[in-house]
Amino acid sequence: MPFSDPQGVPTATYRLQLRLEFPFTEAGRLVPYLSELGISHCYGRFANRLVSFRRRLGTERIVVVVPRLTASLGCPPVGLVWENTAIDLPLAHRGWCNVLTRQEWRTGLVPVADLFNELPFALLCSDR
Repeated sequence: MPFSDPQGVPTATYRLQLRLEFPFTEAGRLVPYLSELGISHCYGRFANRLVSFRRRLGTERIVVVVPRLTASLGCPPVGLVWENTAIDLPLAHRGWCNVLTRQEWRTGLVPVADLFNELPFALLCSDR
């Protein structure tokens, strides 16, 4: 099983709350430091090559996942090139749906190789 690797097991969480006094640009400066500590919701060999963010409006939620710095992974960076990399999707009553491909996902660890099977990015929406 690709996620039995102890390095892929989440061991810490950290939440950044963006506001006027702490904008996105300031939060971005902390990402390398937090990554060195192993704090992320992306796990596996190429976790540092993913950018993802979550947004919520009422009961509607989205997760956007895009690759970065992927020249060594191939062009386009889809499918099995992501090896054991996974993203941890938050709890959603009926799971998540990729708006662009119509693939459906449950909550928990989702292999990026499957998530990026058709396109090298994902826009996931939760149920209402």
